[in-house]
Amino acid sequence: YAHGNEPSHHTAYLYNYANQPQKTDALIKKICTEFYTPKEDGLIGNEDCGQMSAWYIMASLGVYPVCPGIGYYNTSEPLFKSNIQNLVNGKLDAEKRLIIYNDKINNRLAANSFLPNPFIINTPLTFNDSCNIEMGSIIKDANIFYTLNDSINGMYVAPITIKENAQIKFYSALDTFKSFIQEARFYKLPNDRTAEITFPCNKNYAAGGPLALVDQLHGDVNWRKGNWIGTQGSDFEGIVSLKKQINIQSIEATFLQDQMPWIFYPINVSFYSSNDKKNWTLIDNQNIDVVKDEQKASVKTIKAKVKSNTKAQYIKVVAKNYGQLPTWHPGAGGEAFIFIDEISVK
Repeated sequence: YAHGNEPSHHTAYLYNYANQPQKTDALIKKICTEFYTPKEDGLIGNEDCGQMSAWYIMASLGVYPVCPGIGYYNTSEPLFKSNIQNLVNGKLDAEKRLIIYNDKINNRLAANSFLPNPFIINTPLTFNDSCNIEMGSIIKDANIFYTLNDSINGMYVAPITIKENAQIKFYSALDTFKSFIQEARFYKLPNDRTAEITFPCNKNYAAGGPLALVDQLHGDVNWRKGNWIGTQGSDFEGIVSLKKQINIQSIEATFLQDQMPWIFYPINVSFYSSNDKKNWTLIDNQNIDVVKDEQKASVKTIKAKVKSNTKAQYIKVVAKNYGQLPTWHPGAGGEAFIFIDEISVK
């Protein structure tokens, strides 16, 4: 932990989210007493726009906005036995008053102007046969209310079991206060297909494994969410295995491009079919015109031209890597990435 690195100023408070508030208290006290001294070099980092001092003031009072804009403070043990805060108008506006709740389980104070948002616990977004949705809140006295698929609703008391695609909306409530409404979607994996990747993907961009190619979760331009499978410096080759031979009506493969982070569209995409996963027949081959120095991230879906009498049990998609980054790119000479998400076979 480098306290002089101001974007990390929230880090010590993250123990609150792991039900370990005593560790937050210990770290805040250590930083306040050891990283700040009444000497010429008393600040451990540059005082950029007052952030170093602002952190100390708020931490010493026992409150800190871990996620600005949400509307509530995280808490820690105050540095002083008592403190007086002079308000601009002498009193707190009714709409902005500071409400203090006692979290009995953690035996600590949580200061909020809005309730903290509830969250999903240990629940994957995709599942095979069924899935148990578990929810929680850092305010243990708060109740959580939910709506499932805009029809079933109630108060959360135990994990909710789903067996099909589902959308859940939920919020927490305590007294007259409510959190913001949260939303999550869960997807049942198709049981009629599997996927494999024959070329190794980059371990940092694995999207949870090959099933990401057929999990119905479509990545968007914000690739940092982790829904994309990435390969660097090599072509991509993936195979979708169907349980039985079917009439193929359409095949699509979706790719992402964000050139500054080295992610380029493939320059060519080929689609193949097979009934034994040994002998492959070319269905379609398409070249992709990669625009030079494209500043915006974008997503492109390549649709294969499928003949009406095509039958197959296996579909293979091969995407040819752009290769070395061109001379106009800041990373010229480096190896480009291919990012692929969904392979849709109907």
